[in-house]
This record gives sequence, C-alpha cells and structure tokens, in this order.
Amino acid sequence: MANRSGVNFDPYVTNINLTVSNRPSFSHVSFRDMMHRARKEAILEECTRLLSERGYDAMTLDQVAEAAGMAKAVLYKHFKGKEDLCCEVMVRGLERAQGFLDGLPARMVASQRLQAFVRWVLQAQLNSDAPLLAERKSEIRHALKASEPYQLALQGLSTRLEEWIVQAQEAGHIHPGWPLLVARQMLMTRAVDPMVDALMHTQAYSHDEVVEWCVKTCMATLHASPEYLPLSQKAKPAKKSMLAVG
Repeated sequence: MANRSGVNFDPYVTNINLTVSNRPSFSHVSFRDMMHRARKEAILEECTRLLSERGYDAMTLDQVAEAAGMAKAVLYKHFKGKEDLCCEVMVRGLERAQGFLDGLPARMVASQRLQAFVRWVLQAQLNSDAPLLAERKSEIRHALKASEPYQLALQGLSTRLEEWIVQAQEAGHIHPGWPLLVARQMLMTRAVDPMVDALMHTQAYSHDEVVEWCVKTCMATLHASPEYLPLSQKAKPAKKSMLAVG
C-alpha cells in the first residue's frame, strides 16, 4: 500500500522508494527500523501539506492518517498527539529554510539574500510546503511557545535575517528608518501572507507572477522611508531585537 508521499508499505517490498525531501538515510539499519522511519517521514510530509492547506485548527489526525495511507493508531507510535506532530513539522520548516539559506551563492549581497528568502517562503506557501509560522489565532501558537526545538530554530533564523537586514541598511538597500524587529517580521510573515491567496484567486496572474509581485511589494516597502513613524524612531540606529514568537 502506498501513500501520496510515494512510500510503499508492502512488507514484501524491500526497495522502498522515498520521493520526499529531507528523507533519512536507510543504510546500515534493520528492515524494521527502515519501515519505522519511512512511516514517520510519510506522516510528516502529509502533515506538512495538510497544515499548509488547511491550517492547524481545521486539520485532524484522521486526515493525516488517511493521506499517509495508514491507521490512525500508527501515528501515536511516532508522536504524542497533534501538537507534538505539528511542532516537529514547523521545526522542519525552519530547518529547510536554513538549509536553503546555507546554499545561497557567497557572491550575493545581503539584500539579494533577503529577497531570495522571501521568494522561497512564498513559493513554499503556494506549494503547501515547509510552514514556518503559525496563523495569528491558531491554537498551535501556545505549543510553539513551549517548544524549545522550535524556539531555538526560530531564534537561529531570526538572528541570521537580522544580520542581513543591518547589512542591507548600511548598504542603502533597506531604509535605516525601519526598526529591526519590524523589518524582520515583515520578511518572515511572508510565510503566511494572505496576499498570495488573494492574488491566486483572481486568476489574473500565474504562480510565478504572484510570487514576484509579493516579493517586489515587500522589498520596495522596506526600501522606502517609513513615513508614518515618529521622527524619534526614524533617527534610531538598527538594534538587535528580542525574538518574537512565531
């Protein structure tokens, strides 16, 4: 029996085909461990898709189990419950984002790296992949605040973006009047940008055009002066900000 992730669970088939990203290595492990990892990977991939498409509150474990092609009871062999599963999915999303940033060419300047990050998170949103942040009123936010792995991963990504924002401000690519916290959150919240769905529903633009319009809107806003901030705020240099919970 195979699920949407391309994992074959036939006990008589030993050449398991994994088409999902970040798949684990199965070398030097027992067949039982191999199947255990394959099932967990399938659960995580299907939860990633459903979490992106439906949101935490609307998604159910029954839906995840059905999409992964296994009984619901199997999910509890890998995860304590819905919160535990979704927290791991969100951590993986942040790790994938870090992996993408690690692969950027060294010749890219800070503003180009930030633009590439925005493009990546927008494409991930459209492809129902790698959720990074919870929706504002989602019940998962409480679990994420208490999740040390998620908070550490979020802190790592946030620190990296802040360093590039400061560099982009010094180079004149982002207006220095933008507080560091505001600029960082403007970039990171593209992961849950309602503008993406709104433009897609108009059917006036292609997938790639929607991404580019959203990227240009975000970067152009950061390049412009934040006119509505008090003058005292505009004069302040960029400082490292406290981490905002995703």
